[in-house]
Amino acid sequence: MSSSGGFSISENGGTLEHGSPSRDRLIYVMTQLIGHHVDVHVKNGSIIAGIFHATNSDEDFVGIVMKMAQVRKAGSVRRQKMLLM
Repeated sequence: MSSSGGFSISENGGTLEHGSPSRDRLIYVMTQLIGHHVDVHVKNGSIIAGIFHATNSDEDFVGIVMKMAQVRKAGSVRRQKMLLM
């Protein structure tokens, strides 16, 4: 996900533990992005642009809700299959 910069969610094998400083920073940054235009880069190569509206940060998954979302670049099914292997 990027706004003016970018960051990736990967620590401890892709999970952020509750109470960790990195998780606290991630939640802070995500709350600061509410209302801003963001570009989400999905694992299959898709790029989705929209207005950041909300976030859900469970233990192993960070999800976002965007308003006025548009697919800027469609990802490939081939790349998605390669990621699953």
